[in-house]
Amino acid sequence: MKGYGDVRRRMLAVHEQIVAAALDAARLEAGRGGGFTVSTALAARLRALVLTGPDGEAQVTTLAAGTLAKLATGDSRGALEPISAR
Repeated sequence: MKGYGDVRRRMLAVHEQIVAAALDAARLEAGRGGGFTVSTALAARLRALVLTGPDGEAQVTTLAAGTLAKLATGDSRGALEPISAR
C-alpha cells in the first residue's frame, strides 16, 4: 500500500526522539539522586502527544528540548511545568 512506508519512518523517528529525551532526562536526574519524576512524566507526556496525531507529533521536539534545558540547569520543578500543562 502506498504511504505506509512514510508513516512508519515518521513514527520511528518520533519514537526515537521520545526514547532519547527520556534517557537524557533520566541521566540528568540520576546525577542528582532525587528519583526520576521528570523523566517518567516526560516520557508519558510525549507518548500522549504522539497519540493525538500529527499536531501532537510536532510538539514533541519543542517540549523535550524545553524540559531538558530546564533540567540541565537543575530546575526540576520548572522542568515539570510544561509537561503538566495541557
